[in-house]
Amino acid sequence: EGWLIVDHHQTNVKPQHAQLVLDHSKSASLLCYELCKEEGLGNEKLDRLVHLTNVGDLYLTDDSNFTEAIDYGSLIKQYMFWNIAKLIEGDLESLVDHPLIGGIATRRQVENPLGYEFAKAHITPISDTVAMTESPIGDTNAVVHQLLEEKVTPPPVILTAVTRNRSVSVRLRSRNGEALPVAKRLQGGGHPNAAGAALPKSVQRVADAVDYLIKALNPIDDGDGPAGLNTEALFENVQN
Repeated sequence: EGWLIVDHHQTNVKPQHAQLVLDHSKSASLLCYELCKEEGLGNEKLDRLVHLTNVGDLYLTDDSNFTEAIDYGSLIKQYMFWNIAKLIEGDLESLVDHPLIGGIATRRQVENPLGYEFAKAHITPISDTVAMTESPIGDTNAVVHQLLEEKVTPPPVILTAVTRNRSVSVRLRSRNGEALPVAKRLQGGGHPNAAGAALPKSVQRVADAVDYLIKALNPIDDGDGPAGLNTEALFENVQN
Protein backbone atom coordinates (compact mmCIF):
# COMPACT_ATOMS: atom_id res chain seq x y z
CA GLU A 1 0.00 0.00 0.00
CA GLY A 2 1.09 3.58 -0.60
CA TRP A 3 -0.09 7.15 -0.93
CA LEU A 4 -1.97 8.42 -3.98
CA ILE A 5 -1.81 12.14 -4.75
CA VAL A 6 -4.14 13.64 -7.35
CA ASP A 7 -3.53 17.27 -8.26
CA HIS A 8 -3.39 19.70 -11.16
CA HIS A 9 -1.37 22.56 -9.70
CA GLN A 10 2.14 23.28 -10.88
CA THR A 11 4.83 21.68 -8.73
CA ASN A 12 8.54 20.96 -8.93
CA VAL A 13 8.37 18.25 -6.27
CA LYS A 14 9.01 14.67 -7.39
CA PRO A 15 7.15 12.03 -5.33
CA GLN A 16 9.36 9.45 -3.66
CA HIS A 17 6.86 7.51 -1.55
CA ALA A 18 3.61 8.10 -3.42
CA GLN A 19 1.97 7.69 -6.78
CA LEU A 20 1.31 11.09 -8.36
CA VAL A 21 -1.49 11.73 -10.85
CA LEU A 22 -0.72 15.18 -12.25
CA ASP A 23 -2.16 16.96 -15.27
CA HIS A 24 -2.28 20.77 -15.50
CA SER A 25 -4.88 20.62 -18.27
CA LYS A 26 -7.50 18.90 -16.10
CA SER A 27 -9.20 19.78 -12.82
CA ALA A 28 -8.62 17.58 -9.79
CA SER A 29 -12.26 16.49 -9.96
CA LEU A 30 -11.83 15.25 -13.53
CA LEU A 31 -8.62 13.42 -12.64
CA CYS A 32 -10.37 11.67 -9.74
CA TYR A 33 -13.40 10.86 -11.85
CA GLU A 34 -11.24 9.30 -14.56
CA LEU A 35 -9.77 6.98 -11.93
CA CYS A 36 -13.29 6.06 -10.83
CA LYS A 37 -14.36 5.33 -14.40
CA GLU A 38 -11.41 2.98 -14.79
CA GLU A 39 -13.12 0.92 -12.05
CA GLY A 40 -16.50 1.04 -13.76
CA LEU A 41 -17.91 3.89 -11.67
CA GLY A 42 -19.66 6.57 -13.68
CA ASN A 43 -22.73 7.45 -15.70
CA GLU A 44 -23.99 10.09 -18.12
CA LYS A 45 -25.20 12.49 -15.43
CA LEU A 46 -21.90 12.34 -13.58
CA ASP A 47 -20.08 12.78 -16.90
CA ARG A 48 -21.94 16.05 -17.39
CA LEU A 49 -21.51 17.19 -13.80
CA VAL A 50 -17.76 16.56 -13.82
CA HIS A 51 -17.45 18.27 -17.21
CA LEU A 52 -19.15 21.37 -15.82
CA THR A 53 -16.90 21.25 -12.75
CA ASN A 54 -13.83 21.00 -14.99
CA VAL A 55 -14.93 23.92 -17.16
CA GLY A 56 -15.65 26.10 -14.14
CA ASP A 57 -12.51 25.21 -12.20
CA LEU A 58 -10.19 25.81 -15.17
CA TYR A 59 -12.28 28.79 -16.27
CA LEU A 60 -12.55 27.55 -19.85
CA THR A 61 -14.32 30.60 -21.25
CA ASP A 62 -14.40 29.24 -24.81
CA ASP A 63 -16.41 26.17 -23.79
CA SER A 64 -20.07 26.31 -24.86
CA ASN A 65 -21.11 25.30 -21.32
CA PHE A 66 -19.03 27.96 -19.55
CA THR A 67 -21.90 30.08 -18.18
CA GLU A 68 -23.76 26.99 -16.99
CA ALA A 69 -20.58 25.69 -15.36
CA ILE A 70 -20.12 28.93 -13.42
CA ASP A 71 -23.74 28.69 -12.21
CA TYR A 72 -23.08 25.20 -10.85
CA GLY A 73 -19.99 26.47 -9.04
CA SER A 74 -21.98 29.39 -7.63
CA LEU A 75 -24.59 26.94 -6.35
CA ILE A 76 -22.04 25.55 -3.88
CA LYS A 77 -20.52 28.94 -3.06
CA GLN A 78 -23.86 30.56 -2.26
CA TYR A 79 -25.58 27.73 -0.41
CA MET A 80 -22.43 26.11 1.02
CA PHE A 81 -21.24 22.54 0.56
CA TRP A 82 -22.74 20.90 3.63
CA ASN A 83 -26.15 22.49 3.08
CA ILE A 84 -26.26 21.14 -0.46
CA ALA A 85 -24.96 17.75 0.69
CA LYS A 86 -27.85 17.50 3.17
CA LEU A 87 -30.35 18.63 0.58
CA ILE A 88 -29.40 16.01 -2.02
CA GLU A 89 -28.79 13.31 0.62
CA GLY A 90 -25.64 12.09 -1.12
CA ASP A 91 -27.26 11.76 -4.56
CA LEU A 92 -24.80 13.69 -6.74
CA GLU A 93 -26.75 12.99 -9.92
CA SER A 94 -29.70 14.98 -8.54
CA LEU A 95 -27.64 18.17 -8.86
CA VAL A 96 -27.92 17.96 -12.65
CA ASP A 97 -30.69 20.39 -13.69
CA HIS A 98 -31.58 20.98 -10.03
CA PRO A 99 -34.28 23.67 -9.55
CA LEU A 100 -31.83 25.79 -7.54
CA ILE A 101 -29.78 26.33 -10.72
CA GLY A 102 -32.63 28.49 -12.01
CA GLY A 103 -32.34 30.68 -8.94
CA ILE A 104 -28.59 30.96 -9.39
CA ALA A 105 -29.03 32.02 -13.03
CA THR A 106 -31.51 34.73 -12.04
CA ARG A 107 -29.19 36.05 -9.32
CA ARG A 108 -26.33 36.14 -11.83
CA GLN A 109 -28.35 38.14 -14.33
CA VAL A 110 -29.33 40.70 -11.69
CA GLU A 111 -26.27 40.86 -9.45
CA ASN A 112 -23.29 40.58 -11.81
CA PRO A 113 -24.04 43.79 -13.77
CA LEU A 114 -24.31 45.67 -10.46
CA GLY A 115 -21.07 44.15 -9.19
CA TYR A 116 -19.33 44.94 -12.47
CA GLU A 117 -20.30 48.63 -12.44
CA PHE A 118 -19.16 48.97 -8.83
CA ALA A 119 -15.85 47.21 -9.48
CA LYS A 120 -15.21 49.29 -12.58
CA ALA A 121 -15.68 52.48 -10.55
CA HIS A 122 -13.48 51.32 -7.66
CA ILE A 123 -10.12 50.39 -9.16
CA THR A 124 -6.91 51.08 -7.25
CA PRO A 125 -3.60 51.03 -9.15
CA ILE A 126 -1.00 48.89 -7.37
CA SER A 127 1.78 48.69 -9.94
CA ASP A 128 2.35 48.74 -13.70
CA THR A 129 1.26 45.10 -13.71
CA VAL A 130 -1.45 44.94 -11.05
CA ALA A 131 -4.69 46.79 -10.36
CA MET A 132 -6.93 46.11 -7.36
CA THR A 133 -10.71 46.23 -7.24
CA GLU A 134 -13.65 44.93 -5.22
CA SER A 135 -17.12 43.65 -6.00
CA PRO A 136 -19.49 43.56 -3.00
CA ILE A 137 -22.17 41.72 -4.95
CA GLY A 138 -22.27 39.15 -7.73
CA ASP A 139 -19.73 36.52 -8.78
CA THR A 140 -16.37 38.21 -8.26
CA ASN A 141 -14.61 35.86 -10.68
CA ALA A 142 -17.13 36.66 -13.42
CA VAL A 143 -16.91 40.38 -12.69
CA VAL A 144 -13.10 40.37 -12.85
CA HIS A 145 -13.20 38.24 -16.00
CA GLN A 146 -15.39 40.87 -17.67
CA LEU A 147 -13.03 43.65 -16.56
CA LEU A 148 -10.13 41.75 -18.15
CA GLU A 149 -12.07 40.97 -21.31
CA GLU A 150 -12.98 44.61 -21.78
CA LYS A 151 -9.47 45.77 -20.84
CA VAL A 152 -10.81 48.27 -18.33
CA THR A 153 -7.39 48.64 -16.66
CA PRO A 154 -3.96 49.02 -18.33
CA PRO A 155 -2.38 46.49 -15.90
CA PRO A 156 -2.91 42.91 -17.14
CA VAL A 157 -3.49 41.50 -13.63
CA ILE A 158 -6.55 42.31 -11.51
CA LEU A 159 -6.39 41.58 -7.79
CA THR A 160 -9.16 41.19 -5.22
CA ALA A 161 -8.73 40.85 -1.47
CA VAL A 162 -10.58 38.60 0.96
CA THR A 163 -10.57 39.17 4.73
CA ARG A 164 -11.25 36.33 7.16
CA ASN A 165 -10.40 35.95 10.86
CA ARG A 166 -8.21 39.08 10.90
CA SER A 167 -6.18 37.88 7.92
CA VAL A 168 -6.10 38.93 4.29
CA SER A 169 -5.60 36.80 1.21
CA VAL A 170 -5.54 37.96 -2.39
CA ARG A 171 -6.80 36.46 -5.62
CA LEU A 172 -5.16 37.36 -8.90
CA ARG A 173 -6.62 36.98 -12.39
CA SER A 174 -5.15 37.59 -15.83
CA ARG A 175 -5.58 36.46 -19.44
CA ASN A 176 -2.08 35.63 -20.66
CA GLY A 177 -0.32 34.00 -17.71
CA GLU A 178 0.67 37.15 -15.81
CA ALA A 179 -1.13 36.27 -12.54
CA LEU A 180 1.08 33.40 -11.38
CA PRO A 181 4.41 35.31 -11.37
CA VAL A 182 2.79 38.02 -9.23
CA ALA A 183 1.43 35.41 -6.82
CA LYS A 184 4.88 33.88 -6.49
CA ARG A 185 6.33 37.26 -5.55
CA LEU A 186 3.79 37.24 -2.72
CA GLN A 187 4.83 33.71 -1.67
CA GLY A 188 1.70 32.24 -3.26
CA GLY A 189 0.91 30.10 -6.28
CA GLY A 190 -1.84 28.62 -8.41
CA HIS A 191 -2.56 28.62 -12.13
CA PRO A 192 -1.10 30.95 -14.79
CA ASN A 193 -4.28 33.05 -14.99
CA ALA A 194 -5.84 32.26 -11.61
CA ALA A 195 -3.54 32.45 -8.62
CA GLY A 196 -3.54 33.63 -5.03
CA ALA A 197 -1.55 34.28 -1.89
CA ALA A 198 -1.98 34.82 1.84
CA LEU A 199 -0.53 38.11 3.03
CA PRO A 200 1.60 38.39 6.20
CA LYS A 201 -0.21 38.11 9.52
CA SER A 202 0.50 41.78 10.21
CA VAL A 203 -1.85 42.67 7.34
CA GLN A 204 -5.34 42.46 8.83
CA ARG A 205 -7.37 44.99 6.85
CA VAL A 206 -7.86 45.73 3.15
CA ALA A 207 -6.41 49.23 3.67
CA ASP A 208 -3.27 47.64 5.13
CA ALA A 209 -3.18 45.24 2.19
CA VAL A 210 -3.12 48.11 -0.28
CA ASP A 211 -0.12 49.70 1.44
CA TYR A 212 1.69 46.37 1.66
CA LEU A 213 1.01 45.42 -1.97
CA ILE A 214 2.19 48.76 -3.29
CA LYS A 215 5.49 48.31 -1.44
CA ALA A 216 5.83 44.63 -2.33
CA LEU A 217 5.03 44.88 -6.04
CA ASN A 218 6.81 48.07 -6.99
CA PRO A 219 10.56 48.18 -7.59
CA ILE A 220 12.70 50.28 -5.28
CA ASP A 221 15.93 52.03 -6.06
CA ASP A 222 18.76 50.99 -3.74
CA GLY A 223 21.33 53.12 -5.53
CA ASP A 224 22.35 50.39 -7.96
CA GLY A 225 19.18 50.52 -10.04
CA PRO A 226 15.66 49.15 -9.59
CA ALA A 227 15.25 46.11 -7.39
CA GLY A 228 12.20 44.36 -6.02
CA LEU A 229 11.31 44.35 -2.36
CA ASN A 230 12.61 41.25 -0.61
CA THR A 231 9.16 39.83 0.21
CA GLU A 232 10.58 36.46 1.27
CA ALA A 233 12.61 38.05 4.05
CA LEU A 234 9.67 40.23 4.99
CA PHE A 235 7.43 37.18 5.35
CA GLU A 236 9.99 35.45 7.53
CA ASN A 237 10.16 38.45 9.84
CA VAL A 238 6.42 38.76 10.41
CA GLN A 239 5.52 35.07 10.66
CA ASN A 240 8.30 33.77 12.92
